[in-house]
Amino acid sequence: MAERVPMEVEKKCARCGDAFRCKQEAGCWCASVRVERAMLAEIRARFADCLCEACLRKLAAGQKPAAPEADGTR
Repeated sequence: MAERVPMEVEKKCARCGDAFRCKQEAGCWCASVRVERAMLAEIRARFADCLCEACLRKLAAGQKPAAPEADGTR
């Protein structure tokens, strides 16, 4: 029997470290965020995994997400 992929996975944002839920094949929220090809290529080059909604929307809007402070706060 083939191994089933979980419908929802908890992930940590590769940019800010915040936890978020990825719905994967069930239709994740990220599919509704419009990201231009150039920005998508930059995101893929800079980050090893998914971004949280706040970081992805900021990048999509052309803004840079706030970097976490040295003590872990934003």
